[in-house]
Amino acid sequence: MLDRLSRPRTAAILAAAIAVVLALVNGLDFPLSVPSLVRQTGHRYLDMCAFCSASQIHAELVGLGEHGRLLQGVLFSTIDILIPGLSLLAGLAVIGATTRHMRHRRLLLALPIIAAALDIIENAAIIALLVAYPAPAPSLAALQGIVSGLKFIAYLAVVVAMLVLTAISLARRYRK
Repeated sequence: MLDRLSRPRTAAILAAAIAVVLALVNGLDFPLSVPSLVRQTGHRYLDMCAFCSASQIHAELVGLGEHGRLLQGVLFSTIDILIPGLSLLAGLAVIGATTRHMRHRRLLLALPIIAAALDIIENAAIIALLVAYPAPAPSLAALQGIVSGLKFIAYLAVVVAMLVLTAISLARRYRK
């Protein structure tokens, strides 16, 4: 499967697809977007609460209101399935396509897997917080804040790896 994903054309298509999805979900105001949730509730999407404290996360849960918590749940069954899955595929494809002959390929391929796993753990923590609400769950909220922050760092590492490896691959191709 990795060989099929690692074809340059497939990698380019998947990289473009995740870029478009992220731009749409974070930049345009439509029912399943972050701007729509912020407009309707005045609060941010809990996925964006990187390294927030338990009290900050609880305040966000309260501030979202019943409608906002429902919207948060709807986003989990749609966007929060699409983005981690597509991010994983795009990361594996681009890193796979640009590291075919590298010795430490497996370490680099672990980056998108780690990022997607952190995203899924974060989503599970948020779902548990939504289900437990209004009961406070400070340990779970603190975990969610930490995992959200680690998720952002992991995804940043994937993007940096993709860009650097693509640049190296293109430089090698043009040298020949």
